[in-house]
Amino acid sequence: TNGFVPFYYLNRNHLMLGTGKIINFINKDEAQHSYSQIQILKKLMADYPELNTPEFTQKIYDFFLDVVQKDLVDSIYEGITDIDVIEVKMYVEWRANMLLANMGLDKIFPTQRNPMRWISVFDPEMINNRKGDFFEEKLNNYSRTSAEKNGFDDL
Repeated sequence: TNGFVPFYYLNRNHLMLGTGKIINFINKDEAQHSYSQIQILKKLMADYPELNTPEFTQKIYDFFLDVVQKDLVDSIYEGITDIDVIEVKMYVEWRANMLLANMGLDKIFPTQRNPMRWISVFDPEMINNRKGDFFEEKLNNYSRTSAEKNGFDDL
């Protein structure tokens, strides 16, 4: 999510709107990956309760602490004055807390609310709730296809 912030910032300022739509698709995919991984973890813990140990839980917390506390935000946004690095770090903490909560674990980072509320308009879960002029809006959602519709046989 952190890597998407510059594109959301540009979109917020009405720049690179086409790229922003592509980033929305990528972000939606990433959200699905996170959801799937969490569901797999929950299923493993339910099916194999012997794995559900305090040591394993601590490994999860240690992983999140390691990833969130790395100086990646500083290195990515070094020299960019238009993006508040502290705000991005808090956003990463907030997202990590959300993932932990979705796993049924305690939130361990101090940021409890989204510090970048303006970014929520780009959130994959909000994408389908946007209102727009029917004649001006393009489809910004995935659609199911079939062998008859996709024309793969013509390749």
